[in-house]
Amino acid sequence: TMTLSQSGTISTGNGDDGVFYVGGSPWYDNFLGYLSDFRYYYDTALTAQEVSAIVAEEIVGSSGYCHDMHPSAPPSPAPTTSVPIPAPTPTPTPAPSRAEAPQYVNLLTDEACTQEFTEENGSGDGGYIEVPNSDLPTQGSSYTVAFWFQHTEETDTWQDVYHHSFNGENCCDAGERSPAAFINPNDYIYPVTGDEGNGNSYLAFPMLTKGEWYHWAHVASDSDSESYFYLTPLSTGVASTMTLSQSG
Repeated sequence: TMTLSQSGTISTGNGDDGVFYVGGSPWYDNFLGYLSDFRYYYDTALTAQEVSAIVAEEIVGSSGYCHDMHPSAPPSPAPTTSVPIPAPTPTPTPAPSRAEAPQYVNLLTDEACTQEFTEENGSGDGGYIEVPNSDLPTQGSSYTVAFWFQHTEETDTWQDVYHHSFNGENCCDAGERSPAAFINPNDYIYPVTGDEGNGNSYLAFPMLTKGEWYHWAHVASDSDSESYFYLTPLSTGVASTMTLSQSG
């Protein structure tokens, strides 16, 4: 676990001209690879236990994670007898109960479960997904972005994985990267949670393994002025975590 402190309160990406870009942006290369089950919890900071529960549920296939659409997912073995034998079901880590389940929207095209992004789709020619704020619920000062991804290829410049801007501009006023995440040419992922003191507050995660499926959660919590990041490889199920403290 690593913590980095910044000054300022968390800003939002709300604004009449705001846009949430997924899989690329007008300013950087497209993300190259696959995004799956892209959830935007627009007014909820999920807890670590809730993130763990989502990962566990999706690994065993009980919710949105589409195993059959993932190139690296092994096929299910054929039954060896005429009498099916049920496999044991792993028990997900229980999450703290809420009065109501957190609400989210799926930002992939047509609410697809898994979507591929390629260089041919292009940075700036519409290959990425562009969702105007007018089509989104109002973002709270606490929010979460959570999804599975597989990075397949690096480029000579930065790849924009997702990018929410309150005014449709790149950087670095408050709200122009609230939130955002990038992958640099060395395969490091850089999440950004803009705050009122620094619209480009970021951390750098360790190098990604190309072809590995990861679950990623970017949690901005207004109650403690911190952002929490969880990177969980599908192969191990063990999360690496970092915290961006924006209370100074």
